[in-house]
Amino acid sequence: MSSLYFYVGVVLIIIIVTIIISITENRKKRVIVKQLWEQNAKWLEYNETFINFDHFYRNLIADGNVSREFEVDDVTWHDLDMDSLFKEINHTFTTVGEERLYAALRNVGACEDVDENFIARLNTDQPWREKITWILSKLSKQPNSDTSKYFTHYTPSGSVRYQPLYAFLSVLPVVGIGMLLINFLLGILVIIGALLLNMVISYQHKSKYENEYSDLFYGLNIISVATQLKPHFHDMLNTSVNIEDGVKHLQLFSTLLINEEADQNNILLQLLTGVKHAFILDYHVCHYIINTLVKNKDTYEKCWHLVSTADLNYSVAMWRRQLPYYVTPNAVQDESMVIHDVYHPLITEPISNSIDLRQNILLTGSNASGKSTFMKSLAVNVILSNGINTSTSGYFKYVPGRVLSSMDISDSISEGDSYFISEIKSLKRIIEALNGSNAHFYCFIDEIFKGTNTKERLAAAEVLLRFLSTHRRISLVAATHDIELTETLCDEMVMYHFSEVLEGDDIFFDYQIKKGPAQTSNALELLRIFNFPKSIYKDSKQILEEYY
Repeated sequence: MSSLYFYVGVVLIIIIVTIIISITENRKKRVIVKQLWEQNAKWLEYNETFINFDHFYRNLIADGNVSREFEVDDVTWHDLDMDSLFKEINHTFTTVGEERLYAALRNVGACEDVDENFIARLNTDQPWREKITWILSKLSKQPNSDTSKYFTHYTPSGSVRYQPLYAFLSVLPVVGIGMLLINFLLGILVIIGALLLNMVISYQHKSKYENEYSDLFYGLNIISVATQLKPHFHDMLNTSVNIEDGVKHLQLFSTLLINEEADQNNILLQLLTGVKHAFILDYHVCHYIINTLVKNKDTYEKCWHLVSTADLNYSVAMWRRQLPYYVTPNAVQDESMVIHDVYHPLITEPISNSIDLRQNILLTGSNASGKSTFMKSLAVNVILSNGINTSTSGYFKYVPGRVLSSMDISDSISEGDSYFISEIKSLKRIIEALNGSNAHFYCFIDEIFKGTNTKERLAAAEVLLRFLSTHRRISLVAATHDIELTETLCDEMVMYHFSEVLEGDDIFFDYQIKKGPAQTSNALELLRIFNFPKSIYKDSKQILEEYY
């Protein structure tokens, strides 16, 4: 009897110590979460390059039930360095929030999930904000998890088939215990054999489907967090979900899917793990949860969106606080873009510009004068307006539309393409996108056809820009160093330019857009400023004066 008391005492001590540690960690965590808002800090940042944020976006595309009218394609995403902008905006607490933000910036799923009332309350109601952020922090992040698949294209047949034989093996150790009363030796052999076999099967299954276990565990925690968030939202966001329908009870199974390697010091967890492997419990639980989620995918989807949308709104609110200024865009249907004091959100000390894009624009100007940055500012603001109802400007009126760019062209070694071939492919995709679409397009083309010789470049650029300008629903901004195009396209496009001031060995840029074509260039002066041999500079100047 004394030994029984001893073991019970040890178990109680373990439980008490575990509870104390948990309470202490939660208190520390609460303090950190409260400080994030005032410190403009992020909950968790990644330094690794292998973290993916596009599972939800890719699942929506695979499912085929989402509008791709305004989608930002891979070329435009790369041209505009949207990965860096996504990282800057990303103040989310959860992986599902990150995925929802990424999809919003890809403009798949419009900005209806951005709730300005929700954001306003985050800014003004500190106790309420702390409740919301604390609940979101409980879910936290599980990098590379894919939980949206259970309500998009996923079906139970996509996983390993359920084996009824395993149900028999799970109860076999219990059968062995019963056999002890009939034949002790045979009973012992059955118990030991069944336990060893079950542990082998359990480990094999879990190692093969480790990612599935991880996704399911995170998915069940999403349901739990949605349950806690819902009472705090009232009329904000989409709170129509009835979590009682079909999925709430699944939270009881979440402990059975915990990865014991995540907390090897938790003795209770290690004991539970041994029981799971002995009776193959995780195998049965895994299949049951998958089937339940898929059968109740509408309810699970609402839980997923409730959590991810709350997190998305928090992230947008946090990012807006750090901007010099911003506006919510004025979306119209009968005009094109009018934008005042626009700036690029990734530049630390940005210079703002204003433009009326009711006519297509041809930009000229010297190297490094600001043409590319200005075009990227316009393009990024359309994407931000489409996706998260935010413009980094003083005023932004536009027709919601799709952004397409051809700017950051490079040789494709993997595909064996030269610079010019890569540029042709980039421009061709713009033409193909225009065909058969009723969307408004914002096209940004930098240094068009610079990969070929001057005569062919001028001819092709003139014809292509004229062709694009005739499209009835396009806002086109193109940049070129070819001054000749300002003369041949003066009837189709409005001319603007950026310029610089040379003072001795110094060059100054004001980065302000100006009406009319550029009258100066700085390429040869840059040779002088960067101390090229004087003969190169002088001879170049002479040839320029004689032949051009």
